[in-house]
Amino acid sequence: MMETRVVDRKTAKKHTKKLNTILSQFFAFLDKTPKPSDEEVRSEFQRREFEWKLYCLTNALSVQTSLMFNAKVSYEWERKYARKK
Repeated sequence: MMETRVVDRKTAKKHTKKLNTILSQFFAFLDKTPKPSDEEVRSEFQRREFEWKLYCLTNALSVQTSLMFNAKVSYEWERKYARKK
């Protein structure tokens, strides 16, 4: 049986702020000039994903929470970059 942790608003806000910071850094990297290569993007994605997953592990957050970085990047990538083509 999986234990569900209830997180108060203040703590949830702290975690959301951290995720948004990491996402902002990743997207700022994507938007820089000159544009980064595919390999640089892949490397930066892996670095930021690891940073978020380590944060989740350190703060005993759920596996579902640790996948939020990937979900948000996927959504924003589709919204900001894939539709431009």
